[in-house]
Amino acid sequence: MKNNSPGRIYLADQRAVHQTDWFRRYYTFNAPHREPFGALYALNDETLAGGRQLDTLVQEDSYLWLLPVVGAVTFSDGRGNDSIIAAGEMMFTCLRKGDLLTIGNPYSDPQQLVNYMTILLKTASAAVVKAPRLFTFDMATNNTLEKWHINGLPGLTFAMGKYDGRSEGIYTLKNPEKGAYAIVIQGAFEVNGRLLHERDGVALWDTPELEFEALSNQAIIFLIEAGV
Repeated sequence: MKNNSPGRIYLADQRAVHQTDWFRRYYTFNAPHREPFGALYALNDETLAGGRQLDTLVQEDSYLWLLPVVGAVTFSDGRGNDSIIAAGEMMFTCLRKGDLLTIGNPYSDPQQLVNYMTILLKTASAAVVKAPRLFTFDMATNNTLEKWHINGLPGLTFAMGKYDGRSEGIYTLKNPEKGAYAIVIQGAFEVNGRLLHERDGVALWDTPELEFEALSNQAIIFLIEAGV
């Protein structure tokens, strides 16, 4: 890969962590040199024990992606929107300042852990998204990047794909001036000349496209245009 556009790597093993006996959260953006990437201000990797739930008071209008990796999670925003989302699905919604976000583990066995990711993007367009939207990721199809956009929000695009080792892909940005963020959900990738392992991420700007190559089998990557 020859694309060496400007960027910043966020290594998984440099994340801050908050942990109790039933919950663990790794923070991607948490310290100097690990600042938020433009409007993308939170990207958390969370594990929750069975029968538990986590309540969070929303501090500002935000877009939320909720992405289960292992198991399923329950979701409530305190405004009558309640859902169950399983691995292979992702939910997109808008949270308003003052909402009570509740994410739970629906399994009764305390030892049955779920792992999920929460991605938060600042917005001034909260009213555009009326209700949560569920997207399905085709886990049976390899080497194809699935792309989505939100009606009414033409600048907001995201994509996800599962790849065999040494398979390559390209993501063309709709808004190159805003940049994009890529995170490896599973396995390892090279993205625009950067080596990324599981849960590593990279912010990229001043580039029209992201070029990536899977370095392991069943490798999964998530991309979002969230930029500077």
